[in-house]
Amino acid sequence: MAERRMFARAIVGSARFLRMPASSRLLYYDLGVAADDDGVVEAFTVMRSTGASEDDLRVLVSKNFVRVLNDDLVVVILDWRGNNQIRKDRYRPSIYHDSLVSLGLLEQKAGAGLPCGNQNSDFGNQTVNQRLTQYSIVKKSIIPSPTAQSTDKGNDASFSAFWNAYPRKAGKGAAQKAFAKVRVSLDILLSALEAQKRSDQWNRDGGQYIPYPATWLNQRRWEDEPPAQPEKDAGPAEDWSVLHPEWADQSTWVPGPDGIYRPVGVKP
Repeated sequence: MAERRMFARAIVGSARFLRMPASSRLLYYDLGVAADDDGVVEAFTVMRSTGASEDDLRVLVSKNFVRVLNDDLVVVILDWRGNNQIRKDRYRPSIYHDSLVSLGLLEQKAGAGLPCGNQNSDFGNQTVNQRLTQYSIVKKSIIPSPTAQSTDKGNDASFSAFWNAYPRKAGKGAAQKAFAKVRVSLDILLSALEAQKRSDQWNRDGGQYIPYPATWLNQRRWEDEPPAQPEKDAGPAEDWSVLHPEWADQSTWVPGPDGIYRPVGVKP
């Protein structure tokens, strides 16, 4: 695999690129450095190591700089061949090469890579668009597939179920953003929510101590220990005269070590 990675000024100096937040632009560079020779990179690993957020990745996706390939956040950099040209003797196909071809993101060409020799030879004589056309990463608008659309609808339905169950209806927009980042099942959230709704804290003073839904989600409050349940009333003390009629005649009771009279045979 080639050891060097480059970034074309026509791409990273464009208005489309510079209008993005600085954190998204930095993530683009980090993804480019970590990508394989076909521009494929595990974005989740890069984000964990650099502290980038999924919101930064969403910006790159919406601006058509990357495309997500699977649920593990493996992405392909769509401008990859505009940034990098790799010699044949250094080129190593991505393990996702066939997937890129099947998705139309990479053209199947024999002997991919540049001819051996100076990696930068004739580099300045080609425009970025020519290189994109010749070396095959195809820029495409990211149109949600039917599967993606159904997933979005599923997420909306899950959030609606959470919102309807949450007792404090405040900050819905912030709650929806926080909900999109949650990586646990809806059943876990609702189960924890039902337990906490019965807690003394949430029912005290008209519910003023119930956290905002976005706060509850961002702080992972579903992982809190279940609230203690109130102790059950033990009920009235036993009436010996009813349970043991033979003890009704207290004249037969005898004092115990503590000075209290009890039926014969009954220990303190």
